Amino acid sequence: MPVLAELREGGEVVGYFSGLTFTRLGIKVLGSSFPGWTTPYMGFNLLPGTSRGVALAALEHMAWNDLTCLHLEVSDPYFSVEDGQALGFTCEFYTSLRTDLRKSEEEIFKSMDSACRRCIRKAEKSGVMIEEAHDLTFADEYYEQLKDVFARQGLVPTYKLGRVRALVKYLEPTGRLLLLRARDPRGKCIATGIFPGFNQIA
Repeated sequence: MPVLAELREGGEVVGYFSGLTFTRLGIKVLGSSFPGWTTPYMGFNLLPGTSRGVALAALEHMAWNDLTCLHLEVSDPYFSVEDGQALGFTCEFYTSLRTDLRKSEEEIFKSMDSACRRCIRKAEKSGVMIEEAHDLTFADEYYEQLKDVFARQGLVPTYKLGRVRALVKYLEPTGRLLLLRARDPRGKCIATGIFPGFNQIA
């Protein structure tokens, strides 16, 4: 069951939490996100300066007392070790790459490893062109390529085409979703990419 909670401090709204409750082996769980989901982070959307440790303590109280959960997992890109450990949580951290997109194109290119730079140069010499997409047919192109990638591993995508169509339909007009196509010299679409941006992260 979806859970959307409003966090208040001194009567003022300071953020929101989103997650899901579900039951496994008779144990009620609150996840945001949870292993196997198609999103690495959910957690909190908080105003700048709001303590994530305090927000986590409030969420823990709600999970145990109001939702009667026996297990809670929260992933949030802004958590610190202290936020979880102070409340007795077991913490795991995952390494991911973050690049400051305010840098010049040249600076960003130089920060990539040599293999990545070679691939970009090769694509450029081969006549590959990148274009922004603003049409709903993009979702179908993207999903066909996604199915192909999964099929090579004997798998199928973990979500349906309808989810991609909804993402493009509702989020692209906000300006917070970058849709890119790569075309070969003949104009054939050879790759697609979906890049959401929110809270200063793309």
